[in-house]
Amino acid sequence: MNLTALLLSPKGRIRRRDFWVGFIIVMVSSVLIGLVPIVGPILGFVLLWPQICIHAKRLHDMGWSAWIMLVPFGVTVISMILVVANGGAALLTAPPAEAFASPAMDAARLYFLIALLFGLAFLLWVGLSKGNPRDNRFGRAPLQ
Repeated sequence: MNLTALLLSPKGRIRRRDFWVGFIIVMVSSVLIGLVPIVGPILGFVLLWPQICIHAKRLHDMGWSAWIMLVPFGVTVISMILVVANGGAALLTAPPAEAFASPAMDAARLYFLIALLFGLAFLLWVGLSKGNPRDNRFGRAPLQ
């Protein structure tokens, strides 16, 4: 598959292999861009679009709408709100190493873990599930 189409268009379908290739390209790029002082984190937001595109195409191959990506996003947002609500004082007043080791952060760590595990489960589901071998409403089946 064309790398530009893989990373910049949410339309169509891709195989599991193409998904993982795109995922690794985006993750490595994200780490490298994150190393650039000041502008790196800002430029990292640009990489959200390629990540959305490869997930959308993989979900399309499985017969799902890309809108299902809002579920793990919602779980993460709610979990992060609960993290701040249950450990906000410790996060704001103590050094990070002490804040996360504090017993006051037990609930916050639990909510963070829930978000992390839910996101990982979604990633593995999208990346490891077989696609629909027939053409579907999102296009032709990718060559196997």
